[in-house]
Amino acid sequence: MNRQNRDLIILRKDALPNQQTIDQEVASLNSLLQAVESSPHFCDSFELIDLNKFKVIKKTHILSLAVKSNKKKPFEFLINCN
Repeated sequence: MNRQNRDLIILRKDALPNQQTIDQEVASLNSLLQAVESSPHFCDSFELIDLNKFKVIKKTHILSLAVKSNKKKPFEFLINCN
């Protein structure tokens, strides 16, 4: 997905917003979302529960492989740690 082509809803209190300020705000939101949506941050906030082996997996490379894999194994769950 191209990071510049995403749908964002921006709510502002300004009655007549300037196009330049809107563009600046969208650019800053895109850069913020790019940093947050990176793989290390994603893997820090999730863990993989494997009920086949009765394990909780928090290692970054294993989580990345599990998410990117086309074959999903039964009884493996991706849980958000928040």
